[in-house]
Amino acid sequence: MRGSCTSIRADSPCFFQKRPDHQSLVAEGLYSFIRERIPCYLFLIDEFVFFDFSTPLLILIIEYMLIMCLFMILGTFSSR
Repeated sequence: MRGSCTSIRADSPCFFQKRPDHQSLVAEGLYSFIRERIPCYLFLIDEFVFFDFSTPLLILIIEYMLIMCLFMILGTFSSR
């Protein structure tokens, strides 16, 4: 199909059309990753995970999904 964005090569124009979406997801995911202090739990600086129970459940789920998107996008681009 001519004109469809099925190819995501770096020299195709479709790569640059999809890239700002990836950048915003990575930025939001990285912000949530740091704000939730997950590196402290990964490197055993803090031994326990403390959840803020005043945060609505939907916001918490969205933040953790953004963190998952961060690692999915980084894994996808690093495997190329």
